Amino acid sequence: CYHCGRWNHLDDKSVGKYGTICSKPSCRRPIDPRAEFGSRWHALNPGAPILGFHISQLMAPRKEWGPHGWIDWAQDIVWFMEHYSKVAFFNEVLGYPCDDAQRALTEGDLYGCADESWHLSTIPTDVHLSHHLWAGVDWGETRSRTVLTIGGYFGDNSFAPVFIKVYRSDESQDHPNLIEDIVKWLTMFQVISIGCDVGHGQGLNSALAQKIGLDRVYPIRYGGPVVPRIRFASLRKYEWVVNRSQILGELFLDNKQGKIRLPAWKEFEPYKADFLSVFVEYSTRLKHLIYAHDYETADDVCHSLSYSRLAAEISTGTWAA
Repeated sequence: CYHCGRWNHLDDKSVGKYGTICSKPSCRRPIDPRAEFGSRWHALNPGAPILGFHISQLMAPRKEWGPHGWIDWAQDIVWFMEHYSKVAFFNEVLGYPCDDAQRALTEGDLYGCADESWHLSTIPTDVHLSHHLWAGVDWGETRSRTVLTIGGYFGDNSFAPVFIKVYRSDESQDHPNLIEDIVKWLTMFQVISIGCDVGHGQGLNSALAQKIGLDRVYPIRYGGPVVPRIRFASLRKYEWVVNRSQILGELFLDNKQGKIRLPAWKEFEPYKADFLSVFVEYSTRLKHLIYAHDYETADDVCHSLSYSRLAAEISTGTWAA
């Protein structure tokens, strides 16, 4: 800092309303990294055989600096810091590892719900077909997976998946074949209705509705912590909006209380990372719990299971009870 002489390691304490600031509590004055002696590279591992540089968004050229800038400080830095979790801000803006939260579920929680007598199947059994089944799909983005989960309530009224299919990223982008394959499984398992992610798949939801009927497809959008638990948005949009924190919290609580029946552990183990990647934090700004996930690990199976449970609630009307 050219005001007080302190060397600042750029992190969350260096974020001011209009730009980088000194992190020293008694200073906190603006620092323009373009100024002479305003910034320097500092070796964290002197003498290392490989020279590497850590570059975060705090160092990137800003739009107000000229035509070559691309960072809008208020939108890309301040807004992100105020609205996202500390983990997400450190990972995505600062480029630092951060584990400042609790896992929503432990491996022990998942293992405790695994029923060695319960199995996933690609061929519906008499037990499956004698119960109502619902599906959930989490559509993949450009380079991510699509996941289809089919499940229902069995025996002790616990929700149990009977079929899980993960589509690779290349399969997720082959939309005609993807839709046809999903329709095949929905038909085979005589699925009543399906809850679908709206975030990246509204076009896919429309294509699916054309195949199986609009009344069987429930586009679901995650809303913030102030929206009602579940509500129908409008006929124009034809989508359901749910309170993301509440719905995911219920899923994790039901798991801990044994209200989710998972298949035999060896069958479920390939999917466990999608649940273990989810962590929970308390937002002091929003006064609510926030669920997020490690950005290096997918959570698609977790959400597809959540959508299948929501489809069951919506189709039976129990969401309004």
